[in-house]
Amino acid sequence: MTPAALVLMALLPGADPAPAHDVLLEVGSTPAVRVRLKIELGGSPLAKLDTDAKGTREALKGKPGASALDNLMPEGSLLRAEVLTAAAPHPAALSNTIFRALDKDKDGKLSADELAHAEKVLLGKFDLDDDECISPLELVPDLQTVVPEKRPTPRTVRVTVVPVEGKADIEQAVELGRGDSHWRGKIAGTWVEIHARPGLPTEKPTVPKALLAAGREEAKTAFEKIAPRVVSLTAVPGPVGLFDLLDADRDGQLSVAELRRAKKPHFLVWQNCGARKPHSQTLCPPTPAYRS
Repeated sequence: MTPAALVLMALLPGADPAPAHDVLLEVGSTPAVRVRLKIELGGSPLAKLDTDAKGTREALKGKPGASALDNLMPEGSLLRAEVLTAAAPHPAALSNTIFRALDKDKDGKLSADELAHAEKVLLGKFDLDDDECISPLELVPDLQTVVPEKRPTPRTVRVTVVPVEGKADIEQAVELGRGDSHWRGKIAGTWVEIHARPGLPTEKPTVPKALLAAGREEAKTAFEKIAPRVVSLTAVPGPVGLFDLLDADRDGQLSVAELRRAKKPHFLVWQNCGARKPHSQTLCPPTPAYRS
C-alpha cells in the first residue's frame, strides 16, 4: 500500500489484532459503523504512542503544569475526533476557478504535470497582495454575490473514539509523517480527514506560557514529546470542493506548502473521479459526482 492510499476492507475473522483505534461513525439515522484505524505516525503505530502518552500523563497527575497534558488529550487519547460543522458555501465557484487556471491543455481534467505547476500558476495569477497565500476572494472577487448552488442538506454526522473490541465493520490503514502529514478519503460514504498536529513534520508545537514557569520543567518536557503525536480525525458532512482538498489545514486560504502538495502522486489517488477510475492519474473536473 502506498502512503495515504485508500484501503478499505472488511475485517476478517481471526485477523491479526495489530495496535489500532476504533471509531464509531454515525451518519443520519443509519446504524453506526465501527471503523478500525491502524494509524502509523512517522513509522510508529499511533496506538503504541498513545499507550506511552497515557503513562506519562498518569505519572504527572497532581504535579505543576499537568493540566496542559489534559488539554492535549481531552478524551484521554492522542486521537481526537470531531465533525466539521459546515462545509464551504461555494465549493463549485472556487473549484471551477482553480480548475480552469490549472487545466492548461483544456482537456477537462488535471494531469500530474498540471498539478505540479499549481504553486507557480495559482500564486502568479491570484496572489494579489504577495503574501504567498491565496484567499477565496482573490480567486473569485465577487464570491459574496455568487448564489450558492442548490444541494441537499447534509445528514447529521457523529464520530466517536471508542475502546477497541470485537470485530470492526471496516479497517483503514493510514500512514502519516513520511513526506505528508494528512490523509483524506471516503469511509462508509463520508469524507474523513486524518492529520497530524502540527501540520508539517518540521513544525514544532507551541509550548503554553504556563509551562515556562519555574518548577514545571517536567511537564514542559512531556508536552514537547507528546504534542507532535496528536492526530485529529475530522468527518466532513457536506460536499468537498477542490479548494477544500488543497486547504489541508482548513484555515480558509491556500499556502505555498499546500499548493506544493498537489503535485504528490497520492493527491491524484485520493481524488480521481471517485470510484469510477480508482487508479487514474488525472483529477476530474468539479462535477456534482466529484464534489459529493
